[in-house]
Amino acid sequence: MKNRKLPEPYYSRLSDPLRWQKIFGDDFRIADQFLCMFCDAFMFSEQERYKFEPDDTMMAIYRAVYPSRWTPDALEHSILNDAVEKQFNFTFDPDRLDKLASFRQIVGEIKDAQQR
Repeated sequence: MKNRKLPEPYYSRLSDPLRWQKIFGDDFRIADQFLCMFCDAFMFSEQERYKFEPDDTMMAIYRAVYPSRWTPDALEHSILNDAVEKQFNFTFDPDRLDKLASFRQIVGEIKDAQQR
């Protein structure tokens, strides 16, 4: 499968895995796995996953890929949700998917769900 180029402003950023490690500490594994799943769902190269920042939102990235004001079918969200459910036994609330604040929040929700 061919990789999709990251949209701006993400493409121009430097990759910063140390920032992710510093911010997530013991939860870095969850963050890294989620980033890989996110890149897979959107057909971005996993090599560029650290160009995203912990406070980037999925919807902002989605809108950078699909700038239309109309909501596309969200196939990427479905692929991502299936992967997250399989890996972490966690399911996003479909009504909240477009309101999730950031990667940081998502990783926190996955961690909280695993601790229950």
